[in-house]
Amino acid sequence: MDLVRAKEKYPTANVPGARTIQEVMRKWETEELVPTEMTEEDFRQFISIVCDAWKGSITWKSDNLNGISILALMADTMYNMFHDIIKSPNRPKIHPGDCQIHIALKDNRMGIVFDRNKDPQLIKGMLIAALWHIIDQFKKPEDCNPFDEFMGCFEFNVE
Repeated sequence: MDLVRAKEKYPTANVPGARTIQEVMRKWETEELVPTEMTEEDFRQFISIVCDAWKGSITWKSDNLNGISILALMADTMYNMFHDIIKSPNRPKIHPGDCQIHIALKDNRMGIVFDRNKDPQLIKGMLIAALWHIIDQFKKPEDCNPFDEFMGCFEFNVE
Protein backbone atom coordinates (compact mmCIF):
# COMPACT_ATOMS: atom_id res chain seq x y z
CA MET A 1 0.00 0.00 0.00
CA ASP A 2 1.35 3.43 -0.94
CA LEU A 3 0.88 6.20 1.58
CA VAL A 4 0.09 9.59 0.14
CA ARG A 5 0.65 12.68 2.20
CA ALA A 6 -2.29 15.04 2.13
CA LYS A 7 -1.41 18.48 0.90
CA GLU A 8 -3.31 20.77 3.19
CA LYS A 9 -3.07 24.39 2.20
CA TYR A 10 -4.07 25.56 5.69
CA PRO A 11 -3.03 22.69 7.99
CA THR A 12 -3.33 24.69 11.22
CA ALA A 13 -6.80 26.07 10.42
CA ASN A 14 -8.51 22.79 11.45
CA VAL A 15 -10.50 22.80 8.21
CA PRO A 16 -9.49 19.65 6.30
CA GLY A 17 -9.43 20.09 2.55
CA ALA A 18 -9.82 23.88 2.59
CA ARG A 19 -8.23 25.40 -0.52
CA THR A 20 -9.02 29.08 0.04
CA ILE A 21 -9.07 31.35 3.04
CA GLN A 22 -12.76 31.99 2.31
CA GLU A 23 -13.48 28.26 2.84
CA VAL A 24 -11.67 28.41 6.17
CA MET A 25 -13.61 31.52 7.23
CA ARG A 26 -16.99 30.00 6.22
CA LYS A 27 -16.27 26.83 8.22
CA TRP A 28 -15.15 28.87 11.21
CA GLU A 29 -18.34 30.93 11.01
CA THR A 30 -20.53 27.80 11.05
CA GLU A 31 -18.58 26.62 14.13
CA GLU A 32 -19.00 30.10 15.70
CA LEU A 33 -15.26 30.64 15.78
CA VAL A 34 -14.04 34.23 15.64
CA PRO A 35 -10.53 35.03 14.39
CA THR A 36 -8.50 37.10 16.82
CA GLU A 37 -5.71 39.43 15.84
CA MET A 38 -2.42 38.59 17.54
CA THR A 39 0.33 41.11 18.11
CA GLU A 40 4.06 40.55 18.50
CA GLU A 41 3.61 41.18 22.23
CA ASP A 42 1.25 38.18 22.44
CA PHE A 43 4.13 35.93 21.37
CA ARG A 44 6.78 37.44 23.66
CA GLN A 45 7.77 35.09 26.47
CA PHE A 46 10.00 35.96 29.39
CA ILE A 47 11.40 34.76 32.67
CA SER A 48 12.54 37.28 35.23
CA ILE A 49 14.95 36.12 37.96
CA VAL A 50 15.93 38.19 40.98
CA CYS A 51 18.62 37.01 43.39
CA ASP A 52 18.68 38.90 46.68
CA ALA A 53 22.14 38.09 48.08
CA TRP A 54 21.38 40.10 51.21
CA LYS A 55 18.37 37.95 52.14
CA GLY A 56 19.66 34.80 50.49
CA SER A 57 16.55 34.41 48.36
CA ILE A 58 15.74 33.90 44.70
CA THR A 59 12.43 34.86 43.17
CA TRP A 60 11.29 34.39 39.61
CA LYS A 61 8.23 34.95 37.48
CA SER A 62 7.29 34.15 33.92
CA ASP A 63 4.79 35.28 31.35
CA ASN A 64 3.24 33.43 28.37
CA LEU A 65 4.92 30.13 29.32
CA ASN A 66 3.76 26.83 30.78
CA GLY A 67 5.87 24.80 33.22
CA ILE A 68 7.74 22.69 30.67
CA SER A 69 8.30 25.72 28.44
CA ILE A 70 9.82 27.59 31.39
CA LEU A 71 12.31 24.75 31.95
CA ALA A 72 13.09 24.49 28.23
CA LEU A 73 13.68 28.24 27.89
CA MET A 74 15.93 28.18 30.97
CA ALA A 75 17.90 25.23 29.54
CA ASP A 76 18.40 27.05 26.22
CA THR A 77 19.40 30.22 28.08
CA MET A 78 21.87 28.39 30.31
CA TYR A 79 23.40 26.66 27.30
CA ASN A 80 23.85 30.01 25.53
CA MET A 81 25.30 31.54 28.70
CA PHE A 82 27.74 28.62 29.01
CA HIS A 83 29.05 29.29 25.52
CA ASP A 84 29.30 33.05 26.14
CA ILE A 85 30.95 32.71 29.57
CA ILE A 86 33.16 29.64 29.16
CA LYS A 87 33.81 29.13 25.45
CA SER A 88 33.84 32.69 24.09
CA PRO A 89 37.23 34.27 23.35
CA ASN A 90 35.94 37.46 25.02
CA ARG A 91 34.58 35.68 28.07
CA PRO A 92 34.65 37.33 31.50
CA LYS A 93 36.91 36.06 34.26
CA ILE A 94 35.30 32.88 35.55
CA HIS A 95 36.10 33.12 39.26
CA PRO A 96 39.03 34.43 41.30
CA GLY A 97 39.50 31.31 43.46
CA ASP A 98 40.18 27.61 43.11
CA CYS A 99 37.69 24.83 43.66
CA GLN A 100 37.48 21.10 43.00
CA ILE A 101 34.54 18.77 42.70
CA HIS A 102 34.93 15.01 42.50
CA ILE A 103 32.10 12.76 41.41
CA ALA A 104 32.28 8.98 41.43
CA LEU A 105 29.93 6.05 40.82
CA LYS A 106 30.99 2.75 42.35
CA ASP A 107 29.07 -0.32 43.48
CA ASN A 108 25.74 1.28 42.57
CA ARG A 109 26.45 4.31 44.79
CA MET A 110 27.21 7.82 43.68
CA GLY A 111 29.43 10.06 45.71
CA ILE A 112 30.34 13.71 45.39
CA VAL A 113 33.02 15.55 47.31
CA PHE A 114 33.48 19.31 47.37
CA ASP A 115 34.68 21.96 49.79
CA ARG A 116 31.62 23.20 51.70
CA ASN A 117 33.56 26.34 52.63
CA LYS A 118 33.49 27.49 49.00
CA ASP A 119 30.83 29.77 47.62
CA PRO A 120 27.76 27.62 46.82
CA GLN A 121 27.18 29.62 43.64
CA LEU A 122 30.68 28.65 42.46
CA ILE A 123 30.05 24.94 43.07
CA LYS A 124 26.64 25.00 41.35
CA GLY A 125 28.02 26.99 38.44
CA MET A 126 30.90 24.55 37.99
CA LEU A 127 28.53 21.59 37.93
CA ILE A 128 26.29 23.24 35.32
CA ALA A 129 29.29 24.25 33.19
CA ALA A 130 30.60 20.66 33.41
CA LEU A 131 27.19 19.29 32.36
CA TRP A 132 27.00 21.53 29.28
CA HIS A 133 30.61 20.71 28.41
CA ILE A 134 29.91 16.96 28.63
CA ILE A 135 26.85 17.39 26.40
CA ASP A 136 29.00 19.25 23.86
CA GLN A 137 31.64 16.50 23.99
CA PHE A 138 29.16 13.87 22.85
CA LYS A 139 28.53 15.96 19.74
CA LYS A 140 32.24 15.78 18.75
CA PRO A 141 34.18 13.03 17.01
CA GLU A 142 35.39 10.16 19.17
CA ASP A 143 39.09 10.92 18.62
CA CYS A 144 39.05 14.15 20.67
CA ASN A 145 40.35 14.14 24.24
CA PRO A 146 37.60 15.63 26.43
CA PHE A 147 39.91 16.12 29.41
CA ASP A 148 42.32 18.26 27.41
CA GLU A 149 39.49 20.31 25.96
CA PHE A 150 37.76 20.67 29.33
CA MET A 151 40.90 21.95 31.03
CA GLY A 152 41.63 24.25 28.10
CA CYS A 153 38.24 25.93 28.17
CA PHE A 154 38.67 27.03 31.80
CA GLU A 155 42.05 28.72 31.30
CA PHE A 156 41.64 32.45 31.45
CA ASN A 157 45.04 34.07 31.98
CA VAL A 158 48.09 31.99 31.19
CA GLU A 159 51.32 33.58 32.43
